Amino acid sequence: MKIKLNIQKDGENLIKEKLIKRSEEKPKKVYFYMGNMKESGFDILEECLIDLKAKKLIVLGVDKKNTTKKMLDTLYNYTKSVYVFNNNGVVEFDSNIAIFEHEEKAYMYIMNSNFSEGTFVDDIATYTEVEFDFNSEEDVLQYKEYTKKLVSMSKFEEAVKLDKEVIKDLFDTSQIFTTKQYTHSVMTIAELLGEKEKNEKKEIKKGEIELPDMDEIIGAKIPKIDLNEVEDFSIDIDIDDSVKREENIIQKEENKKQEVKKETEETEEREEISDIQESEEFDANEVLDIESMLFEKADIKLDKERINAKLLEKEYEEEKMSSKKVDLTKVSNLIMELPKKPTKGKDFSVIKVPNYIKDMIPDFFSAMAKQKTVEKDGATYKESKIKLEVVDVSNNEKYVDKNAKILSKTGQTYIMFSSEYLGNVEYDENDIVRIIKLDNNTYHIEIVPQDVQEYKIWKKLCTNNFKGSSRSYGVM
Repeated sequence: MKIKLNIQKDGENLIKEKLIKRSEEKPKKVYFYMGNMKESGFDILEECLIDLKAKKLIVLGVDKKNTTKKMLDTLYNYTKSVYVFNNNGVVEFDSNIAIFEHEEKAYMYIMNSNFSEGTFVDDIATYTEVEFDFNSEEDVLQYKEYTKKLVSMSKFEEAVKLDKEVIKDLFDTSQIFTTKQYTHSVMTIAELLGEKEKNEKKEIKKGEIELPDMDEIIGAKIPKIDLNEVEDFSIDIDIDDSVKREENIIQKEENKKQEVKKETEETEEREEISDIQESEEFDANEVLDIESMLFEKADIKLDKERINAKLLEKEYEEEKMSSKKVDLTKVSNLIMELPKKPTKGKDFSVIKVPNYIKDMIPDFFSAMAKQKTVEKDGATYKESKIKLEVVDVSNNEKYVDKNAKILSKTGQTYIMFSSEYLGNVEYDENDIVRIIKLDNNTYHIEIVPQDVQEYKIWKKLCTNNFKGSSRSYGVM
């Protein structure tokens, strides 16, 4: 048995490279023991699992901070031998081990931190590599002893074998989430109807209900009752007849207003739908060719008028779009849904593109053919200088950066478009970015917010999901 202590630093001795190398050597069995797996770590782990034919045993801790339903669904598709510990309680499952068993050898990697991109690639980290030689009887006995102990953990009382029902139960009881965003801003009725609110939005916390101002309706203060402190209660309210009559009059007037408003909205909606259909010339039964439209840059102001409520309520995935088969050597448009923008740090002024997309359309990133090595934030990067046009739709501004860059880093799972102007552009999660290649050294980036008419068009073109994420992308 050989034991080796490795140090990961500056792109050398990367844990990610070790794991991928062992998985490509076609092991017979693999074991993953993950106390805490983050989404970025899951993306790297999936690179090992995609073409892996070995028998798999996965044991992991799940929690509402890091674990998503999509991660568990995906793992369950790779193997049915998945066991989970609920880490939302006081006692947590804490282990970071990967084992690859081959014909004549086995390799065990013992890490000191959770399964994340930082642990696998970016951080200065120590990890232990243990090599077992099956030609040695002593190594065989030790390996069997260690794996027997590890396998027994899946039999612990706290461990639950994963299946569709367990995933559903974890999700229904809020032990995990659909995505990493656990707080959601709910649109007000005014927003859904396309109207501007007179007052600022009030953040509604989970479990709270926002009530109308009853003082204005009945002219009296209503006492607040904390229902959490009342186990069994009944409330009788005796409202004065005059107040009731006043309420009835107000209600009738409101009903009339609503009827008029509804008729107006239906008319506007019919006109708006007609305008959109006419402008898009879209027929679901025909092949759509919008190639010429894709190359229109945002040199003009986008229509920032809010989309009608009923149009917003339609789920985009129900509108399947037919498009011509894409020649990946001629792709000049990359359309992606964005993650939530960082508020600070090295990712504040960059747009990330996963490596597997870059590898899928290499001609789109031909600017990366000319690279030089640079030091940035204490790390070593490959840098390609480009000219970049950046459009800020919210401010109707356009910037030209002649010193923009495409950056890549050994072991990193993505490349980055980097420009100081990208830091000035505000965007929310699931807003869409269009990256257009104008020539071999010039790109155009515009960010399309969800509240503009054009968003609906580009959303239809995002037909592929990112690995381990609910966000999607498309190319043209």
